Amino acid sequence: MKIAERTITMSDDSRMTASSKTSHFSNNNATLKGRARVRAFFFPDAIVASPDVIPYGKFRDKGIRAVFLDLDNTLAIDGSYQADTYTKQLVAHIREAGFTPVIVSNAEHERALAFAASVPAECIPKAKKPSTDIIRAYIMENNWQPHEILMVGDQLLTDVLCARRLGMNIILTKQRAKHEIIPIRLKRHIEKCLILLGGYRHWKILKEKGQTL
Repeated sequence: MKIAERTITMSDDSRMTASSKTSHFSNNNATLKGRARVRAFFFPDAIVASPDVIPYGKFRDKGIRAVFLDLDNTLAIDGSYQADTYTKQLVAHIREAGFTPVIVSNAEHERALAFAASVPAECIPKAKKPSTDIIRAYIMENNWQPHEILMVGDQLLTDVLCARRLGMNIILTKQRAKHEIIPIRLKRHIEKCLILLGGYRHWKILKEKGQTL
């Protein structure tokens, strides 16, 4: 399995078709306002307890070709350099379901690539989520379209927002461990505000949807 450390350049949106910018679940966000706009950018398609409960095989019929996995507190404990048994089994399961698993992390190149090599899995290090340039370029290099990718992550301000901006499908998972660095703990307070703004009733529906995927 090739571990990818690529030199990424700014991508040309003109190479993407209009349909490639829309996930299976998303609507056109340009005309939305208020609470609906918050939900469109910061609410996932579904919420699950952990990445290993997602029925990945069901997404084959929806045209999914790759699963992009956040690293810290999604696949692994924050700051990990080596994959544990849980991570290796999860990635193997995704691969067996017929998808290409790709670790997409904001971590520095050295740690992200070391972790990916221990899985092993493809990797986009220092992805700068919620920025989309690096991830979009990687997608285009692999001749994929955003709607053919399922993102799995634990943060609204990085994983969900990035997926929404790209037009990818996104499932939110609870973090693997309660311990998080201070910047992430601060983001969690912002997430709570976004959930209130978007509407807790809608958030509850997404949790229920995650249980019936």
